[in-house]
Amino acid sequence: MNKKKYEGLNLFSDNLNDALKIWAEASISLIDIRYKVMYCNDVVNQYIMPANTFIFTNGGKATVILDDAVFNVERHGVFHGGKGTEISIYPASDWLEYYMVLYKTGEPAFYKSEFISLMGKSNPFKQQYGFSTDNPIFFLEKLKKMHEKWKESTPLHLFFGKACFYELIYEIYREIENKNIQVLKADFTTIAKSYLDKHYNENISIHMISSILGVSDSHLRRSFKKQYGKSPQEYLTSIRLSAAKEMLLRENFPVHMVAEACGFSDEFNFSRLFSKHIGMSPSKFRAKTSKYMSDNNMDNLFFSLYNEKSLVSLSKHNEEGEFSMFKQIKSKTVIAAALSLMLLLTACSNTPANTSNQDQEQLVTKQEQRMVTEDGIRIVNTVMGEIGVPANPKRVIVDYVIGDVIALGVVPIGVRSAFEGSAFDDVIHDVTSIEKWDPEEIMALEPDLIISAVKDEFEASSKIAPTVFIPFTEMSMEERITFLGEVLNRQAEAEKAIREYYQKVEEAKVVLGQRGILDKTISIFFGDPTDVAVAGDKWGRGGDIIYNDLGFRAPDVIQSEIIGGAQHRDLSLEVLPQYVGDYIVFDWDSKLFEQPTIWNSIPAYAEGRVIALDFAFFYYNDVYSQSRQLDFIVDNLLSITGNN
Repeated sequence: MNKKKYEGLNLFSDNLNDALKIWAEASISLIDIRYKVMYCNDVVNQYIMPANTFIFTNGGKATVILDDAVFNVERHGVFHGGKGTEISIYPASDWLEYYMVLYKTGEPAFYKSEFISLMGKSNPFKQQYGFSTDNPIFFLEKLKKMHEKWKESTPLHLFFGKACFYELIYEIYREIENKNIQVLKADFTTIAKSYLDKHYNENISIHMISSILGVSDSHLRRSFKKQYGKSPQEYLTSIRLSAAKEMLLRENFPVHMVAEACGFSDEFNFSRLFSKHIGMSPSKFRAKTSKYMSDNNMDNLFFSLYNEKSLVSLSKHNEEGEFSMFKQIKSKTVIAAALSLMLLLTACSNTPANTSNQDQEQLVTKQEQRMVTEDGIRIVNTVMGEIGVPANPKRVIVDYVIGDVIALGVVPIGVRSAFEGSAFDDVIHDVTSIEKWDPEEIMALEPDLIISAVKDEFEASSKIAPTVFIPFTEMSMEERITFLGEVLNRQAEAEKAIREYYQKVEEAKVVLGQRGILDKTISIFFGDPTDVAVAGDKWGRGGDIIYNDLGFRAPDVIQSEIIGGAQHRDLSLEVLPQYVGDYIVFDWDSKLFEQPTIWNSIPAYAEGRVIALDFAFFYYNDVYSQSRQLDFIVDNLLSITGNN
């Protein structure tokens, strides 16, 4: 536990002049401006900031967490965190709106030594703070205009956003200089609870926690029990026992290993506490629960790493903006997911929770995933609400996520017209192609389930058959496949598809590493040889596979300016050479190279380190397509290396 985080908020007023000099000299680039309205049952759960970020909240009470620092917001607040900061937002009122401004910084063109010296004293881009502004109307109006202009993405409007960004910085530092800020105080009981939730399986001393938080043991005990109904030690024991029950239920580990994994000092102490609180020994609990599950055909119950309930809430108000913060869920432990649920329930009601975090999440998750009506309809939660789908759909129509469905062993009866030459072209050659997605065409196929990535068509499709909307761009591949596995009742196939894809990735990395390729740089181009654009790690052309899965790097200029940020950039031929890596990937007709151009002087092209992609084959980003695209990329890299 880092004591520095709890010694008060450092708003660097002592180094104000240095901070302002740094802001004035630094190279600043805006990455994104986001807006969202949340309601009481919505949650942003442990999102890792991909860049330095300002956050402005408005409209109601909320709990905002930056790493382990917890802040209670009354009406509006201004927050800042550096790249890598973990943020969670839990509304505690009817509604809450917030803006996020993501930016990155670089060294100035001149006076670099002075800049580096100042950064050595204090780095304002990395500091975390939160305060209640005395001028919320300014922030609200300014950010509203910035977001509106940003969505239009014209050069003039993007420049407008950057100009306004400096006005925001000025207002923040004006309040700091004038001492008009009201610092949002961290709630030490919530901090203690958050720490226990995250570190329950470690050797934890309540005395150590109270010492770091700067309160006495007795004060922490009284405050914690008043807020949560249990003392810190009682709460720690309860979440350890909940974790143990879960492990006994799912794994066949010996009891002493379960005890150690859940933070108990020894097997004897674990068994004593388990029997006292649960009413039976760990071994009897495992035997009894296993028999009950077998008798009731519940052997395939499991925790989903995909939080459908949160996704429903965060995505149901499209007109209020858009947000995509679900890629972090896959890397979190079950206890962290349980923490978010407990904080959410606590924020939306003032009554203390008597049930442990994990027990509550187990109950909610199992109810959501296994609701089956007498007529064989399964109830699943989606971003459009609860949808009743066939227990085992037979006639499925799919739009866009065709390959994902195929990877789960389901061949649809109809698909939206797909590009000829796609990775799954050979699988759907006998499948009906729906050219215009016309309701009459769809009805003629008599589907029992429709899966679509187009939100605007949901209402019309729902009148024909149960329809599940997939918010494709807001979900990671793991989340999407796991969710589709639940929709199609093919959970095992979903787990297998994910596992096999990443196993293939790891095997490819081993082979590429052995051939000395993995440390080379790769550039992805599109357009044509004389009107060229360079792509990053988003939106096809193999970028996600090359940069994110296989871990290749791009040339430094692409790595710093495009990867993780912009989707692409148009280039002039004069600057093209600095964007070219050891290998070139492009998706235009290779015949276009026949005319002499600057490419002839580029070593990677002249020496044949070039991979030509087929646009249709690389258009789709589903797991089936990416698996075949991965094979194509690896085979070509190995072939090129063998020929040189």
